Amino acid sequence: MNKRLTVQDRALIATRYEMWPSVVEVQRWWRSQRGKHATLGAKTIKNGHQKLMKTGSVYDTERSGRPSISGSPEVVDVVRETFTRSPETSIRKTSLETDLTCYGIHSVLKTELHYRAWKPHLVQQIFPEDCDIRMEFSEIMLDWKDDWPELFDNILWSDEAVFHVGGFVNRHNCHY
Repeated sequence: MNKRLTVQDRALIATRYEMWPSVVEVQRWWRSQRGKHATLGAKTIKNGHQKLMKTGSVYDTERSGRPSISGSPEVVDVVRETFTRSPETSIRKTSLETDLTCYGIHSVLKTELHYRAWKPHLVQQIFPEDCDIRMEFSEIMLDWKDDWPELFDNILWSDEAVFHVGGFVNRHNCHY
């Protein structure tokens, strides 16, 4: 497992490379300091030294590019409120309404709110003989209600599915 070097470690490595301009010598010194299994790549040594000579510091430079706003509490609250209010809304529509990027909204949904995209998979066809099995299951559920009165309070009941006699299900309109 690679551990990130501290600023002090980077400074020591860069100054040792300045003293001994040999990657092998710096690696030997590092193993003598940290133990025989401690490794240090040549690129790490050279980049740290180059950064010290160029900027006078071994601190990481600030990255360019668009700043990430997806983890900010305000954005998380906006996305949570939007999808709580109307969970069937698409990410693109939410992006247009909130002036957030699609990537940012998707990132918040996945990492902060732990939502996952899900499409139903059709795996079973209902046959006439399934009616008896369904009746048996219904009777078992009613028996369970006597032992567990809160059972039906823990089930989300919905009648929002559309079934066609020919077996066609429009999964494109299913949102979860």
